[in-house]
Amino acid sequence: MREVRRRTRAIGGLSDDPRRNARVIPAALVNNVARFRDRTRAVREAVDQIGQFPAVPDTWRGFVGSFAVRAVQRSLFWFIPQLRAAHRQLALALEEQAVLADQLVNVLQDTRLQLEALRVEKTSRES
Repeated sequence: MREVRRRTRAIGGLSDDPRRNARVIPAALVNNVARFRDRTRAVREAVDQIGQFPAVPDTWRGFVGSFAVRAVQRSLFWFIPQLRAAHRQLALALEEQAVLADQLVNVLQDTRLQLEALRVEKTSRES
């Protein structure tokens, strides 16, 4: 039985000492969820820039380029609102996924804490 317990804890990254199990959730998972939330925020900010006119340098080339961009922008007047709507839906879905990821991390933390409490209780009953 002790051998099975030792192998299970080795696979799960837990030790026999409950104090070493204080880091309930792997740091990489928490960092990945935080990065996902940051990238979701970046997508939301990018959605607001769709269809806006870019900055124009004060040169002849900038003037000609801005004229060309305006012409293309006017020819796509029907497409920009649809593009914005699609990107808004994408940003909304990503934000919902970020909330779900946070909830899953919290559930994982609670589950690991409950599991550790059960292990401690079982150990105290065995002795």
